[in-house]
Amino acid sequence: MASSASQMHYFEGIAPPTDTAVLICKAIRSTRHRLQACNAVDVNLIYDIHTLANTDFFRFDVQAARMHVRAVAQLVGQIGGLKSLDPAWREWFILGDEFIAAELLYKPFFQPDDYDPGSLRDSGLAFGECDRFDHKALMETIDAFMTSPQLKSIMVDLVEFNQEMKLQLRVGHGMEPQVAHERVRWRHLRAAALRSRLLHYAAVTWTEEVSRLALLTWTYMVTSVVGRRRTMKVLSARLQATLKRSSGNAWKSDPVLVWALLVGACASEGNRGRRKWYWNVAAAVYSLVSAGDKLSSDTVFGLLDQFLYVAEVQESMVDQLLGEVSLPSTP
Repeated sequence: MASSASQMHYFEGIAPPTDTAVLICKAIRSTRHRLQACNAVDVNLIYDIHTLANTDFFRFDVQAARMHVRAVAQLVGQIGGLKSLDPAWREWFILGDEFIAAELLYKPFFQPDDYDPGSLRDSGLAFGECDRFDHKALMETIDAFMTSPQLKSIMVDLVEFNQEMKLQLRVGHGMEPQVAHERVRWRHLRAAALRSRLLHYAAVTWTEEVSRLALLTWTYMVTSVVGRRRTMKVLSARLQATLKRSSGNAWKSDPVLVWALLVGACASEGNRGRRKWYWNVAAAVYSLVSAGDKLSSDTVFGLLDQFLYVAEVQESMVDQLLGEVSLPSTP
């Protein structure tokens, strides 16, 4: 009841007849009684605790949600860990942990190694076009990837993920049903693991932190479920705050900065002030790195596609951004 009330208010704006906080208190008391009375923990009890986390997440009480997820992770460990769970349970718990951690910019409780399916080749799913991605040129010009092997490894895997998303959206309907299903499942788990790796990553330099936040923002952007779009916006605010803490001199010749700024602008849906700030800084930085050229709509699409970009998902968001800044197309 608490979870339903919370989600009805979040999604539909319908005020529940009973205060959700009252329902949560009752649910917590009931859960504590079950924990004290039961001889063994089962997955249904863990699910109920996770539902409390879900309830608080949609009430924007993310710290309380984090406490519930901590209990979920501890109890999952008691019954054999993630690998002992049915896949549906496992993914439900993983995603809840990750979404809450992302909004707080904390490390998830579950470790990505426990559910990461590995690369397409490791999973036995690689074929054709998805094998042919070249990341060398991308890495050789970006300081954050040259100084951090761990961040570079994540970026390489994100490039593969980006290519796979493009392939599935373009030709997925023509695949054998079983193959298509396996590849969608791979993409789902791989995305969760990559986001978790970025959340676990401890940046050393300012450029590494900006890269991490921009990559996180992008991963939530291209997975356009409501909870993830909300998290995308939270991360865009954190990225802006991080960028503001520096004069930008360390980035003036780094090509990934304009991409990060454009991602931040696209992710700032509903916040014109933040979007305008991102756009103005992106235009200024681009002018520096391109000997005075100005941003145009065609240039924006080209800059995004130079790094990570899924047109089928992002094009409408970029169009919305360009509409707000009223840019003409390049003649």
